[in-house]
Amino acid sequence: MKVHIPFGTKLNLYGFIDTGTGLKIEETGLAGKAEVLVGKTEMALAVWRKKEYEPVYTYDFSTRIWGIDTVGELAMSYGDNYFTLNADNNILSKTKRKNEWIPRASIGFGRAFDFMDVSDRIMVNTEFYYNHTGYNDNILADEKIYPWAVLPSSSPLVIAGTKKTFLMRNNMYQVNDLSRGYAALFVSLRRFIITDMNLSFNVITNLIDNSGIIASGISYSNINDFSWSFNVYGYFGNDNSEYTFMNTGLTVRLTAGIKF
Repeated sequence: MKVHIPFGTKLNLYGFIDTGTGLKIEETGLAGKAEVLVGKTEMALAVWRKKEYEPVYTYDFSTRIWGIDTVGELAMSYGDNYFTLNADNNILSKTKRKNEWIPRASIGFGRAFDFMDVSDRIMVNTEFYYNHTGYNDNILADEKIYPWAVLPSSSPLVIAGTKKTFLMRNNMYQVNDLSRGYAALFVSLRRFIITDMNLSFNVITNLIDNSGIIASGISYSNINDFSWSFNVYGYFGNDNSEYTFMNTGLTVRLTAGIKF
């Protein structure tokens, strides 16, 4: 549920209630947001709270600097809401960092370019993400067998294994959130060959283990609500890095649909 209280065009207040998938009051998340417009810059402060989770405070902005669209976001919590791997005394366990500020931040830059007499036909965006609790080395490549202090509920008979196995068994791996830093590039070309077709080229890379995904594709959508897309994904990096540990070198995806 969402509540919006506008004060002209300069200030907007929002309230959110997120019941998630449960119906219990204790499973409900609450959030408040204040959004203000200062000149050509839009800024917002927000707070999110849910039982048994640390409150998360956020600040985000969007503006244009020297013709470049610039967006940024900072999220802070006093203590982490996610488990991280701990290897004290060479025994693996999962822990949540407490009694310290945990920042996560991103910043992005984008610009549109005219091409062949079509305004804003090419769009180029680049983004950078900093994850304070991300790992600053490639823990997936560590093949040493460690004893486990906490047994994953899915495999109670497993008492030792690699760091990679520990992460997977305990559902602690989140894609694009494993390491300390990431960078991404997104390029799109509107009206590729025909008016209703677009071409895209995207790259996401893990700045710690230097692995990444290259994705390129074509999408089509017409006024009759028919659409299709064809995308190719290539994965690069050393063995047992974030985007290569699944041993998938290339993925091709074709989708089509129509709205009624």
